[in-house]
Amino acid sequence: MVVPYPGPLVDKLRDYGIKTWVLEPIVLRKQLLGSYGVVVKFIFGMPRAVRALRRLMRDENVDLVHSNTGVVIGGALAARRCGLPHVWHFREVFSDFGRAWRLYEPYVARYSTRNDWI
Repeated sequence: MVVPYPGPLVDKLRDYGIKTWVLEPIVLRKQLLGSYGVVVKFIFGMPRAVRALRRLMRDENVDLVHSNTGVVIGGALAARRCGLPHVWHFREVFSDFGRAWRLYEPYVARYSTRNDWI
């Protein structure tokens, strides 16, 4: 399991014998919609984060990637690059994103192995 920061969850997972890594995620935030600096940091941080995930997926012989939120996109990109199936579990309501969701939705469809829209 990959988590974005160390904390009690990491300790609990490791206590149960679950391999756990802490890696900086690539997160879509509303701030991206209005801040040039945030966009630049996002774009330049993406390749490094995806490389780290790809390396981990290869080293650990991962069979399936599950992204547990719709705003973290690194797993989807890394899974595609590794030729692995990707499942996306959305916990957010993207109606607040307006037109941005219309741009993001095709990306989600492309980087998900199967789409079951409710």
